[in-house]
Amino acid sequence: VFEIIGFAVLMLAYSLFMAVASQALIGVGISLCSGTNTAILYDTLLSARRENEYRRREGRRMALQLYTIALSSVAGGFMYEWHIQLPLAAGIVALAVALVAACLMDEPPRHRRTPEKHPLADIIATTRYALHGHSGIAFLI
Repeated sequence: VFEIIGFAVLMLAYSLFMAVASQALIGVGISLCSGTNTAILYDTLLSARRENEYRRREGRRMALQLYTIALSSVAGGFMYEWHIQLPLAAGIVALAVALVAACLMDEPPRHRRTPEKHPLADIIATTRYALHGHSGIAFLI
């Protein structure tokens, strides 16, 4: 939904502020989807007791995603020649179809491990590990 709104705002943008706001909305939409596909795939396979297929299926999903991006980039270039806003309109349609498909999915039950200790204690232990004696990790953080 955030991406659809972001693309719509980008289609109507008449200033730099609107373009930046639309890109922020699109970024929020992408970040909300990031990891969701992977989690649903893993939970579905886990529910069917076929989690050993995860790596192969995740690799295939990622490959199809990259091939689709390449194909849509080429198609978007041709669409741009016909009309400037046509690639954005096509993106909105594709996202709307994906939204309907996502709403029709049956989400698998969540499989969560019981935490061994409080999450805050884990955060503190990780921070201590990273900042004391591991300068490379501390630098990256």
